[in-house]
Amino acid sequence: MTLPEVDRLSVTTVVDNFIDSLRADEKIAKRFTHAQARRMPTLKAEHGLGHWVEVERGGETRRIAFDFGLTGESYTHNFLELGLDAGQVDAVALSHGHMDHYGGLGGFLKTYRRRMKQNVAFYGGSDHFLPRYNERNNARVYIGRLDRDELERYDLERIEVPTLAISAADDRYGTIDAARYTAEHIQGARFVGYETGGHLCVGHNDDLLAEIASFLMR
Repeated sequence: MTLPEVDRLSVTTVVDNFIDSLRADEKIAKRFTHAQARRMPTLKAEHGLGHWVEVERGGETRRIAFDFGLTGESYTHNFLELGLDAGQVDAVALSHGHMDHYGGLGGFLKTYRRRMKQNVAFYGGSDHFLPRYNERNNARVYIGRLDRDELERYDLERIEVPTLAISAADDRYGTIDAARYTAEHIQGARFVGYETGGHLCVGHNDDLLAEIASFLMR
């Protein structure tokens, strides 16, 4: 299939597992260092992931708060530290229903919802609201569930559930069958699969970004 081109795509990592304020810039990746903060940055790292995504096409820019890490405390701290503006958020989106990606969402909305546009939409898969468990050595542990009622209390314009399932055959977590099953059983869902790349789909960055941008802009 042919994907629509975008003029610019920028991804700012708000929360990640690791932070190194002294690491040098790379060809594409630019670091938030003392040079930008004008002091030693106080960014926090924790298990989880959260991004600020800007997509520009035809002179129009949309800004998406995409995933929120594990806790609201770390996400909102880093959001403020990076100088991001909640008033510019056009959409709130989740990649999947694991707590290390949605855990900070409630804290973000509690802190910033009144500063955000009234008609902000939430995008998430219908399976994101299911209870989640970790199982290892025959021990099953409940690890949370995204609360739909809590999201509705923050008066997001609507809750939509388009689903984009991405995985690689060599992912050691064995996610590809579940991703394919999810896409087959949710109306309007799309599946993107790779033979290699592991859990992070390494080596497919450009294709992944194009897939995500196209999906969010449709």
